[in-house]
Amino acid sequence: MVQHAGPRAGKVAGLREAGAILDRFFDDLLASRRNPAESAVAAPCENPASARRASSSWRQTQIAGIVAFSGALPGAEGLQSDVRSKPPVLLVHGVADNAVPFQSMANAKATLEAAGVPVAAVARPGLGHAIDDAVIALAAEFLLDVLKAPRDGTGVAV
Repeated sequence: MVQHAGPRAGKVAGLREAGAILDRFFDDLLASRRNPAESAVAAPCENPASARRASSSWRQTQIAGIVAFSGALPGAEGLQSDVRSKPPVLLVHGVADNAVPFQSMANAKATLEAAGVPVAAVARPGLGHAIDDAVIALAAEFLLDVLKAPRDGTGVAV
């Protein structure tokens, strides 16, 4: 068992471990379906920015995009040095979220942009820690856009 300097270090280490697992999962899934990485997207619902940090930013091969609903970005201070790919990200957060502070979206957006990740952020007035029809429509539009985008030889949208 790995010992960490404190709860925050443990959380970041856990995200790194989860990232390696998710990376292998993506690779195995794509290989089994004979699909290139740019045909994959990630749309986690719980602590999505953490999932983005744990998986897609550390992937050597870029996926098409990420949709993140109501999430914080723990371990943000090390993000810039860890980023290996920069798929576009859509952040959607309810202004009335009482589970994850609404300010978390602005913090995640600023951190991702500082690392060179293209980010769109949408605030949903009156929405709590939930996903409604408008959020689903935003996510669907984003995913259609990133999946249709022309790619260069490395899988990066051009």
